[in-house]
Amino acid sequence: MTVSRTSDQSGPATMTVFTTRPPTNPTPDSQTTQELAASIDMKHLTESQIFSQLSKLVGLETIKTTPEEEATLQRLKEEKAVRRADAERSVKQRDQRRREADMLRQAKGDMVAQTA
Repeated sequence: MTVSRTSDQSGPATMTVFTTRPPTNPTPDSQTTQELAASIDMKHLTESQIFSQLSKLVGLETIKTTPEEEATLQRLKEEKAVRRADAERSVKQRDQRRREADMLRQAKGDMVAQTA
């Protein structure tokens, strides 16, 4: 499958898909294939709508996830949540250290000003 897209933003938002399919009744001496071209008008469509039209056009088949894949996806979601919490905790700790360092600098500056 070859997908050809134009870069002209002022023109129509059309995606043309060129496909080739093997002959319906193949014989040992026939090497011809069917060449097909179809267009999808993408103007004002979301990515999922474009993908849906493309999948219908080329005859994609939805594959269900296996229980192992579901378990892996769940584990990855949990790891992502842990990483997000760790990142937030690190930001809070870094901000706390900066505040403490600023207070120490300010206190030292006040001490120097009082002794002068």
